[in-house]
Amino acid sequence: MYDTLDQYNQVLGYIQQGRKEFQSDQNLLLGQLSNFDKWRDSGVIFHPWMVSSFGFPTGHLLVTLGNEEVTGAAAEKLMWQIVRNPDAIVAFQTGSQGPLPVPAH
Repeated sequence: MYDTLDQYNQVLGYIQQGRKEFQSDQNLLLGQLSNFDKWRDSGVIFHPWMVSSFGFPTGHLLVTLGNEEVTGAAAEKLMWQIVRNPDAIVAFQTGSQGPLPVPAH
């Protein structure tokens, strides 16, 4: 017979590890977005001209959200919105999260 407390502890450990990995991914994405903004605004020779002429981010930046694909500046804006989700920020700061909503049937 399985010990239910042991099973709970295994599930809890799995959830905690998943949250740490997700937070790490979010931090990496925030860093990349911030570095891109710093690069885009840097004052390297010819850099401001290149940014305004070619437009950055270009259409090569692609965000897929469900069945929707967004490119360019709209994709970058969407990335910031996803990473800065208020619920996610509170969960990372406090280390806890309220219950997930249950869909109505």
